Amino acid sequence: MSSGDTKATRRAILDATRALLDQPGAATVGMGRIAAEAGFSRQAIYRHFGSRAGLLKAVLVDIDERAGAAAAVERILDAGHPPAVLDALVAWWAEYVADFAGIARSVYAGRAADPDLAVAWEDRMEALMDVCRLVAGRCAEAGQLRDELSRSAAAEVLWGLLSIPLWDQLVVDRGWSHARYERRLGLMARATLLDPD
Repeated sequence: MSSGDTKATRRAILDATRALLDQPGAATVGMGRIAAEAGFSRQAIYRHFGSRAGLLKAVLVDIDERAGAAAAVERILDAGHPPAVLDALVAWWAEYVADFAGIARSVYAGRAADPDLAVAWEDRMEALMDVCRLVAGRCAEAGQLRDELSRSAAAEVLWGLLSIPLWDQLVVDRGWSHARYERRLGLMARATLLDPD
């Protein structure tokens, strides 16, 4: 099999799995259903991803990669002073989370009953925590982090503010617009993390 065929096969499997995860009941998406949706055998999926957990993790990583998350983080960290960095992070997150909220909601809801979903979720949440650590570090290095917050605590608070359930409750349940969510989350991030002086 050529590298082009391998890439095309991986792409088809990732796309099929993402489409299934974007529907309610992600916890019931088994390898047989994924294979049928993708048009490949279960053996082909295992050959490319090793396991169901490996496939689910690869789907979530692929979402980040296709959205240019790594480049976005670089732009966020280059935004300047801590208030601008926090604003850039929140602006990016508000746009980004809306694009994958359906999948995130399904994976989040199913992770308690499905160890493979839990592995995929924890991997992406740790990646988000890494971003929060970088932002908290930038605030600390500039001397603008609240005195009562360590870098670690600041990163954890910021990570909590960026949680999918909080977005879901405010935007879906309470009807906040994209602009309102972005503005108020930015205010909360600044007020919580930065020294008011």
